[in-house]
Amino acid sequence: MRKEAIEITLLLLFILIIFVIIIVIVLIKHINGLNQKREETIQLLYQAQSIANMGTWKYDINADILEWNDETYTIFEREITDKIKHECHFLKYIHEDDLEHVKSAYLAHLLENKPYLITHRIVTSSGIKYVEQKCKTFFDSEGKALVSHGIIQNVTDTITEKIELNKKLVYDELTQAYNRFFFNKNIDIIIKQINPLQQLGLVMIDIDFFKKVNDIHGHDIGDHLLKSLTNIVQSYIKSRERDYYIRWGGDEFILLLEVPNRKILMSVLAKIQKEIRLHNFRGIQNITCSFGAVLYHENENIEDTIIRADKALYKAKENGRNRIEFL
Repeated sequence: MRKEAIEITLLLLFILIIFVIIIVIVLIKHINGLNQKREETIQLLYQAQSIANMGTWKYDINADILEWNDETYTIFEREITDKIKHECHFLKYIHEDDLEHVKSAYLAHLLENKPYLITHRIVTSSGIKYVEQKCKTFFDSEGKALVSHGIIQNVTDTITEKIELNKKLVYDELTQAYNRFFFNKNIDIIIKQINPLQQLGLVMIDIDFFKKVNDIHGHDIGDHLLKSLTNIVQSYIKSRERDYYIRWGGDEFILLLEVPNRKILMSVLAKIQKEIRLHNFRGIQNITCSFGAVLYHENENIEDTIIRADKALYKAKENGRNRIEFL
């Protein structure tokens, strides 16, 4: 009986061992399956981050240790072996004109609990990129900042599209002078920003016999003439920060000049007039312009100012063209 009891015990022990082995194998397969799914999920996450040009970062504030994920290195065009580990490593890639803004925004986020959502430029080996950053900081029970977790996304294409759209909104497509939309949207601001010791000169400029140029030489030459005229005027006023050249329509332009008085205004226009008269517009000789000039009166409706300038322009044409008339 004792021998049979031992055999039964051994058999049960053997069965138990087999059962345990089976459970262990099942558990291992299950764990491997979970690990595989985890790896697949991580890979999908990496792919999604890559497609969205989005990276992540973690900053241990006390230890001053910064961690980037792979996509963040890609955005900054750095190798993982570069080991970006500290805040100073990140800051050196920020465009110098945005550096103080980024630092002050993060400081306000830490001290005043303000949301940290900022768009700024970074400098990479291929040039300047625009990135958008968001982060959340975790604090201890005493309100001391411990760690910040953030995401960073390359938004260069989006920002570039916005810049191009804004250019289309405010610049004339042919000449790249400002357009009427720019004038209407900004004239009140321009008037307010005039130096108290200066005045705003508004000048209507019209190309003499422009229709004849188109009729004889074709519209391509006419377009070239408009662009060349714009280049002449803009090259003259480019050093004057508060002067604006606007294509008003067709071959008519408005020039806004900040000047101390009428005498200086007429002197500036005389120099521009001479530059136009002497310029060789792709072989077309004797191209001239007529100018109608006025000074803006304080609190005057800008439409009335334009009407006065238009009357001065009409007078210049009536009196033989290639003239500057002031009203």
